[in-house]
Amino acid sequence: MTTAKRWLTSLSPWLAVPMIVLVVSLNLEDGLRFATRGYWLTATTVASEAVAITGVVAALGATWEASRLRRARVLALTSRNRLLVVAEALVPTVVVVLTGTLVSYAMMATIALGAPGGPAWHVVGVNLVALTGIIGWGLFLGFALPPTLALAVCLASTYVWYFVTAGSGSFPLWARYLSGGFLGDPAVWGVTDPRALGAALVSALGLVTAGVCVVLSGDRSRALVAGSLAVVAAVGGGSLVARPLDHHPVVPRTGIECDDAPVDGVTVCLWPELEADRETLVAEIVRQHQTFSAMGLEPPSTVSAAMEEPQEGIWIPLAPQTDPRSSVAAGFVEAFMPAALPDSCEEFPDDTVVTVLAWLRTVAETEDHEEYRASIPAEPARYLDEVLELPPGEQGEWYLANRPVMETCSADPDTLDPRGLDSGATS
Repeated sequence: MTTAKRWLTSLSPWLAVPMIVLVVSLNLEDGLRFATRGYWLTATTVASEAVAITGVVAALGATWEASRLRRARVLALTSRNRLLVVAEALVPTVVVVLTGTLVSYAMMATIALGAPGGPAWHVVGVNLVALTGIIGWGLFLGFALPPTLALAVCLASTYVWYFVTAGSGSFPLWARYLSGGFLGDPAVWGVTDPRALGAALVSALGLVTAGVCVVLSGDRSRALVAGSLAVVAAVGGGSLVARPLDHHPVVPRTGIECDDAPVDGVTVCLWPELEADRETLVAEIVRQHQTFSAMGLEPPSTVSAAMEEPQEGIWIPLAPQTDPRSSVAAGFVEAFMPAALPDSCEEFPDDTVVTVLAWLRTVAETEDHEEYRASIPAEPARYLDEVLELPPGEQGEWYLANRPVMETCSADPDTLDPRGLDSGATS
């Protein structure tokens, strides 16, 4: 078969344009709008989400080629290596799918240009293995089922594999990680959980094995049994790896470096992605640290952009390629706000949460503190105004008295009203 005829009679080239349009739309509507900028890992993981589109094309193209080879009995008649024959038939599919993948990576690379390092090649590798796996699944279906049925089953199964597992409550959250298309959107202080990568690799290897079985085996029945067992075993193994994961497969990043010499008693630890704004960040961190220290809150002397390093430090989330002053202010607010209470609580200290958050934003002078102050209910706004009239030390005492309440399922305390501080009573 000539090269031109192979391309014209393949399915994948006819799907290339709609595939690329969908990949571009996905990145324009999601990745380029919401992903963390200035961090290569995020750019790579978000770009890999395009496998949900390229993977469908890969599977359909492989199913189409396998059905044609089966119908013509090419593998039974050829004296050549069966894998080489199949590889030649898959050239248009592979080229089309890699083009779509490259488009996605090129688009998302624009949010990380200029940042230290480069693409996360281990994520790229997992993405390519996942694509190879879904091609193996397409080959398995193409050789195992009649052509029309094979394409229908391929389309349905890949839809479930990529979209239903990710968006339907019928599947557990961890099921989406088996396809290799959902590896998280880590901020600069996080990295993709290795278990998400491992689950995708295990599943993909099983799908590849199924495809290889039907290509190499001369006994079709035995190949179908072996391939089916490989798929079940691999998906089962991938499920065991992914099962502990939740909706956000990200773990804390490690290896941050801290300054050798403290600045005004404050040691600052920053990621390489933040070094471009070091001077402004350090100055603002020291200023915010002094502001909260003057109120008696006694933040640790080490301020770190890492979640868990060093252990004696306070973590403030800082994002690259953002306004340093706003980022530091918002980071200190988050550091002093307790985690949200679970929905299972029967009582919530709603006014306490609103008032304390408004106070923290006002003290830190976040960009939106005035707008937030104007949006809160009248009673918390009154409490806030009264607190802000107190001396800094007494404002700190008010915060320390009310913070524990935000960590318990309870009603608003009497100490929310600054006048209730003297009695120390709680409702």
